[in-house]
Amino acid sequence: MQDWTMRVTAVIDHAAREAPTREIVTHWADGSVTRTDWAGIRRDALKMAQALQALGLKPGDKVASLAMNHARHLVSWYGVAGMGGVLHTVNPRLFDDQLEYIVNHAEDRVLCYDAAFQPIVDRMKSRWPMVEHYICYDSGDHAPAFEDWIGAQDGVFEWVSGAENDPCMICYTSGTTGNPKGVQYEHRSTVMHAMAGLQPSAFNFSSASVMLPVVPMFHAASWGLPYAGAMAGIKFVFSAVNDPAVLHDLMLREG
Repeated sequence: MQDWTMRVTAVIDHAAREAPTREIVTHWADGSVTRTDWAGIRRDALKMAQALQALGLKPGDKVASLAMNHARHLVSWYGVAGMGGVLHTVNPRLFDDQLEYIVNHAEDRVLCYDAAFQPIVDRMKSRWPMVEHYICYDSGDHAPAFEDWIGAQDGVFEWVSGAENDPCMICYTSGTTGNPKGVQYEHRSTVMHAMAGLQPSAFNFSSASVMLPVVPMFHAASWGLPYAGAMAGIKFVFSAVNDPAVLHDLMLREG
């Protein structure tokens, strides 16, 4: 029998090994479309883990993402976990007071964000004293561009090891009494949830599956789709905008 530690880095290793060329498609806010694959996601996640270490981050440190659904956001799910960090997916629809609370409560040291949310970043920067570095997933007009930032690394990196019950993600509630409540996801429970998601009565994923997730990646760990999808080696089609016409076109065009 196999004996391996249940950490989410094993999931992306599996996807890159068993479905290396399965496509990950992104329709961006500017209308452009890019394509990568599971091997590319793993390659960039390794570079991101390297880049985070170069910033001085240590296992257990928090990295926030303020972003919609796209391949670079997916890279972050594995890159942050790969250096032993904890990804905090921030809900941009929260009120400013709630955004202030959750980023400070989580003690986020780095924030990666979409250019579409630049107004939020500009408005909140002075209220997020613990955030040391800002990285923009799109252009580098106001912060280092994500592709340039990870592109400075060679990707020669070993995933940081740790215990199965180490946290890999934190999500905060919305619509609750008082301040939002933080919920931490452990590596082991996340991997087991991904396994459950493959079942016929759940997502029923197989290597032939194609999925366009409309649930935001910042909401409830996107129902575990980024992990279950990697485990099955599915084709993901992401849209950084929730425009019905765009979604309809992607569904028809991408299968």
